[in-house]
Amino acid sequence: MDTKKILEDSLKRSDEAEIFTVVSEKEPVGFEANRLKTLSKTSGQGWALRVIKDRKIGLSTSTYPNSETLISRACDASDFGKNVEYSFPSNFSYKKNKNTEINVPLDKMVDMGEKIIKTLLKEWPSLLLEANISRSSGFTEILNSSGFNSSYEWNSFSAGVGGTLIKGEDMLFVWESFGWSEFKDYSDVIINSLHEQLKNAENISETPNENCPVIFTPRGFVTTFIEPLISSFNGINIVEGISPISEKMGQKIFDENITIVDDPTISGALGERPFDDEGVPASKNTLIQNGVISGNLLNLESAYKLNLQPTGSASRSISSPPTPSTSVIEVKPGKYLYKELISGLKEGIIVDQLLGAGQGNELGGDFKGNVLLGYRVKDGKILGRIKNTMISGNIFDCLKNLSWISRDTNWIYGSFNVPHIMCENIQIASST
Repeated sequence: MDTKKILEDSLKRSDEAEIFTVVSEKEPVGFEANRLKTLSKTSGQGWALRVIKDRKIGLSTSTYPNSETLISRACDASDFGKNVEYSFPSNFSYKKNKNTEINVPLDKMVDMGEKIIKTLLKEWPSLLLEANISRSSGFTEILNSSGFNSSYEWNSFSAGVGGTLIKGEDMLFVWESFGWSEFKDYSDVIINSLHEQLKNAENISETPNENCPVIFTPRGFVTTFIEPLISSFNGINIVEGISPISEKMGQKIFDENITIVDDPTISGALGERPFDDEGVPASKNTLIQNGVISGNLLNLESAYKLNLQPTGSASRSISSPPTPSTSVIEVKPGKYLYKELISGLKEGIIVDQLLGAGQGNELGGDFKGNVLLGYRVKDGKILGRIKNTMISGNIFDCLKNLSWISRDTNWIYGSFNVPHIMCENIQIASST
């Protein structure tokens, strides 16, 4: 589709226009029940046209190259669209990162999966494993009537492996995944991680009778805390006054050791990009600095309504308008290694996977869920896995006073670099 021609033709019927293009390709290798199941290749392309006519905005999307239909629908939609006072951003210069194509052959991806499965089955022959190893590539382009005309390419390579171990009525679930913008053989790190999870879970331990400190692994922290945190910093929620931090900019509401940054400039991370999905320059955005609210996530619309500058946080799919979101989240690490901190703990539990964390008033920071994978710590040692255990709390209360944050961090899903964090103020309930 000739995007320049679409833009020109759109401006004959509107005041401003923007054409957003995404092309993607994915080649996954899938394993089920310890066996190779799928080898496939999928591709897609799509266009989203936004027009501003008489200060009202209209959106139209298509996966087929029919420019006239795309323009007509967008202009018709603007008759019923939101009133807007902002304009699309103008062009800017930036240094383009070198994009390296991932040329790893499919048979090597198959070998990775088979190596992981065969190695783990030697020690746990009853383990049922599923794996997905995938390489993806894509292209994003934005062209608008304010002069913005830029694009970037992206690549990713990811591997995720999950396992189920059934012994009588007991079911154990383990999981590990990694991703980056270039090929990395994750076989050994996945094997080591799953091996450690399975070893720690071999023995079943009673959940402590009284509430005690809760340690969230990087994965546990992401699945429990990140979603409600991001909702709080979402500019749309701030505009509507429903965010808990709506009027707390510059206030210290978290522990002074908490610093969280959204940084789309981190090379290699999944989420790295030179500009957001509206064409606003991407830059490091500190959301929390030593416990103080210092930033938020703004797209063009929410920035205008708050009389602030957009933060380059707009994300979108082809079929939806841009909304504030994160790109690459980093949580500042602490001073001591995780193992050192564990060795000094008298009593506590470790939460690695939480099931149903979104229950409750998520926007208010409440969470409640069953511990899918967690362990008991006593006198500095992991005794074993805990079962039939639920935790609940509020992320804002938990992050006000932290016991400690580890120095070592892990990348989760290629987009979150997070340490281990130990919290108080969490309710623990067990049916055992």
